[in-house]
Amino acid sequence: MGWLAERKSLPLVILAVVLHLVLISAQVRNPDGHTLLRTLGVAVISPVALAVSAAADSIEGVLNRYVILFGVQERNEELEAEVVRLRLENAQLKSVQSMLGRSTELQILARQHLFETTMATIIWKTAPFFSHRLGINVGTRHGVKRNLAVIGLSGIIGRVVATTPMSSEVELVTNRGASAGAMLADSRLQGVLQGDGSDLLEWKFIPNHESVDVGDLVYTSGTDRIYPKGIPVGRVVTSEKGEMVHRNIKVEPFVDFSKVEEVLVARLP
Repeated sequence: MGWLAERKSLPLVILAVVLHLVLISAQVRNPDGHTLLRTLGVAVISPVALAVSAAADSIEGVLNRYVILFGVQERNEELEAEVVRLRLENAQLKSVQSMLGRSTELQILARQHLFETTMATIIWKTAPFFSHRLGINVGTRHGVKRNLAVIGLSGIIGRVVATTPMSSEVELVTNRGASAGAMLADSRLQGVLQGDGSDLLEWKFIPNHESVDVGDLVYTSGTDRIYPKGIPVGRVVTSEKGEMVHRNIKVEPFVDFSKVEEVLVARLP
């Protein structure tokens, strides 16, 4: 039983020794005048404090870099959005400038001819494989009615086939069944242009013995009472003798119908 008592008193002895050392450390001083206890405390706490400080600095640095990078990314996104906006505005300004230029040219064209005109903007187009037609933003309230001619800067476009108070439908001269009286600029030879649904026009009723060469210029003759006389139509691209009495002639219109945006509706006197 003695060994058991000794074993129970061992922790007390160790505790007493530790307390004794603490008391001695609190009283004994090193050459700098600091107690051994304080020196020991500093030696133990300093590495821990340094580690904690380093970790805090590292975390702070990461957070700062994240905040900075996030701010830079956000600013870059704002700048990219501003660049896109400026590009769109620039494109819109160019479009408006181009439209104003074309409008001025159309006004000059209108003053050159002895007939009344109404300026119009194209508001819709149909696919070529369906029908060569388009819509304009003027109608009966603007004096527009069926069978009025529609012309552009380069030449004839077509004729009005339907109207509403504020808009009209235009049949292009290239549409199948569309027609217009036409003549050669030089010889004044006259015939009838007809659309066949393609990009070219057929020039009908020109006798085989007449001279029509590739490159000859074709203008409206005014005989159809729709298109005013002397409006450009196109250029002859093929001219061959036919099997019967009339030549096979193809005319390429001056107007690029896919690019037309503004037109004039013409009223004959």
